[in-house]
Amino acid sequence: MYDECIQGPSGLPLGTLCRVVTLLSASIDSPVATWLMMKRGVVPYFLHINTRTHGGNAIEACTMQNISSLSIWSGSFPLTLETISAQDFFDYITSKPDLYRYRCVLCKRFMLQCARAVAREREAAGIVTGDNLGQVASQTLDNLYTLTAGYDLPIFRPLLTYDKEETVALARKIGTFIDAPGDTSCAAVPKKPSIAAPKETIDQIVQDHALDSFVYEALEKKTIIRFENGRQVA
Repeated sequence: MYDECIQGPSGLPLGTLCRVVTLLSASIDSPVATWLMMKRGVVPYFLHINTRTHGGNAIEACTMQNISSLSIWSGSFPLTLETISAQDFFDYITSKPDLYRYRCVLCKRFMLQCARAVAREREAAGIVTGDNLGQVASQTLDNLYTLTAGYDLPIFRPLLTYDKEETVALARKIGTFIDAPGDTSCAAVPKKPSIAAPKETIDQIVQDHALDSFVYEALEKKTIIRFENGRQVA
């Protein structure tokens, strides 16, 4: 017998489905996208690409706060965060004038390639991103096609059609919204990024500049920490 109903998040129990690799950032979108996947029983393994000197000084703290907030929802499942450095990759692409317009697409491709490698290592079934259609240069339909055409792992984008207001409202509801995040900007973003980078052009750039070598180098140097019930446990 009961005399009160308490509304829960609904969905499926965490752990009833597969593991995925989530690209976790300091922004609002990726933790909300992850929470929506967790709601369907999926266990996330978090990968954070640290841009070091090319990113704002509040990025690391906000990323930690994001996973800390999500770990409150994970019950008996500690959440793991793997962090790798993209310093060398960003140093390189920002030093090449011919790559200027394509930086955003190349950056996103680098992140997806890192996530793909980690997913294989962790036997994950796919990759989760906070992509929102048309929100930034790398998330136009053309660039999403260029980035993932022929990709051999599913990429889950729960927020693809969300309005920003909807994402913010959900972030506030689940406790991942950060009122005063500080500087989480990216200094590598060009003033006029390509919003329709041809796949053939990007493939050629990657080959000519051997950009995939930066993926393997970044993955060799990583830190791994775990969170449970809102705090770091290891």
